Amino acid sequence: MVKYLKEFKFENFMVFLLITIDIALAVLSSVFLANVLNSLIAKEMNQFFLWLAIDIILWMVDSFVQGARDVWKEIAIQKQLNAVRRDIIEPLTEISYSDFEKNSKEDYNSWLNNDTKLLYDNGFHQIYFVYTGIVAMLFSGIAIIFFHWVLLLTTLLVGALLFYFPKMFKQSVERDTEQVSELANDALATSTDYLRGYEVLYHNK
Repeated sequence: MVKYLKEFKFENFMVFLLITIDIALAVLSSVFLANVLNSLIAKEMNQFFLWLAIDIILWMVDSFVQGARDVWKEIAIQKQLNAVRRDIIEPLTEISYSDFEKNSKEDYNSWLNNDTKLLYDNGFHQIYFVYTGIVAMLFSGIAIIFFHWVLLLTTLLVGALLFYFPKMFKQSVERDTEQVSELANDALATSTDYLRGYEVLYHNK
């Protein structure tokens, strides 16, 4: 995974940068929303409309940033998945036919399709998700400390739980992922056999 992140440095830099900007704008918008509420409670209507306008502008900018983030994320992931496929295919051009036949065509198709689909869902997306969580916790902590230290302590505690809790299920997830890959392999082999059978029946009338 790290190899492909390094190979596409610019694309991943843009993804991480846009995630950071998105989180910063979201947190800042939440802080300004508190000012909107405080102004409304204090019945300071000029301040209320001022903070409301600023918050709406921030929301609009953040919406644009989120769209750009999703586009760059998909670009980065697809380029990295294509690099994975390339690294699977290129060595096959250098091996003998007997070595090639050690694995079935269904295995190769599974590596190129099913396994890369798992990488798409559980690999690169999870890296960006973890980074998003870390940045969100950092910026939220900075914002919350200006309100009250108890809120910051609660945020850190919940963040630690969210970070370590999934590790309890790591082995079971890895086992289930392997089973999904094997089942997809078997299903692909079965469907291929059926199609070959139909083809044989057709040609033999």
